Amino acid sequence: MKRVVLALLVALAVLLPTTPALAASDVFHTSFKGQFVRALFDRIDASGCIQTFVDVFAIDRTDKIDGPPAVTSEAVVFIDVVDQCASARLVSAFGSAIPDDFVMQSLDSATLDTSIEMFDFVSGTTFTVDVSVTWTGVGDPSRTQDHSQTHSPGFKLISRSDGTFRDSTAGGTVSDGTTNFTPNPAFAASLAEVKSGEVTVVKQ
Repeated sequence: MKRVVLALLVALAVLLPTTPALAASDVFHTSFKGQFVRALFDRIDASGCIQTFVDVFAIDRTDKIDGPPAVTSEAVVFIDVVDQCASARLVSAFGSAIPDDFVMQSLDSATLDTSIEMFDFVSGTTFTVDVSVTWTGVGDPSRTQDHSQTHSPGFKLISRSDGTFRDSTAGGTVSDGTTNFTPNPAFAASLAEVKSGEVTVVKQ
C-alpha cells in the first residue's frame, strides 16, 4: 500500500502543474510536502455483472515550482463502472475540486466533505457527486524513503520521496443523489505525511 501512495504522490506532482511548465521548457522540476489520504472502494452488484471501482484522495500540501512556495488543497475522485458480463464500460468519470472541508489529524484520522463535478468519458456528460469519507489510522506508522526513475515515450521521470505512512480504514459516501457508489467500506486506505518530495520530468 505504501508503494501505491508513493506512486500517487509522484502522479500528482506531475499531473497538476506539468502542462504549462513542460510547454515552456524541456525540464520541469517541483518539490512538495504535505498531507495525503487515499481510499479505494470496490463492489459488485447482486447480478454479479456490474462492478464499480472508486478512488478517492485528498491533498493538503505545499509545492515549490521553481519559485515561491504555494499551498495546494485538492480532492480527486475516479469512478469506473463496468458490465463484466457484457464486457462494456458504463461509466469512466474523473473530477477534482478544492475541497469544502478536508481535515487531517496527523496520521490518526481524516475527514473529507465536498462536492465535485465529474466528467464521464463514456457518455461525454457531467454530473456532481457529494463526497463524505472518514479515515481512521490502524497499525503503526512507518517511514518510507523512495527514489525511482521511470522512462516513458517522450519523457523521463525522476522522483524522490521521504514520508511517514499509515494504513487506515475508510468509509462513507460518494453519491450523485441517486446512487451511492461506495456502499461498502474501502478495501484499502492510507494516510500519509510527506516530509519532502521532488519530481523532475525531462522531455526526450
